[in-house]
Amino acid sequence: MPDSDQSAILVVKRVSGAGAFNLLGNLAHTVDFSANAISGFAPLTVNFINLTSPDATNFLWNFGDANTSTQQQASNTYVNPGTYTVTLKACHAFC
Repeated sequence: MPDSDQSAILVVKRVSGAGAFNLLGNLAHTVDFSANAISGFAPLTVNFINLTSPDATNFLWNFGDANTSTQQQASNTYVNPGTYTVTLKACHAFC
């Protein structure tokens, strides 16, 4: 049983990116991802699975807790209880 200061539940909200047009007028990437966990006790490490198509070359994850990543497949450890909005940006050039 966790100590009382560790008993809060962590909730990770998933936010999917939206399509946009690049300078050539082509539809940009369909940004999507899933996670191996969406709730649990803090600290909680969540592995994010990038489902973006077509394949992008650069990524920017924002985990909602001031942490970011540029990895294609990313993970983050949430140390404080709370609700976090996670976003993923995908592009061919620098994000």
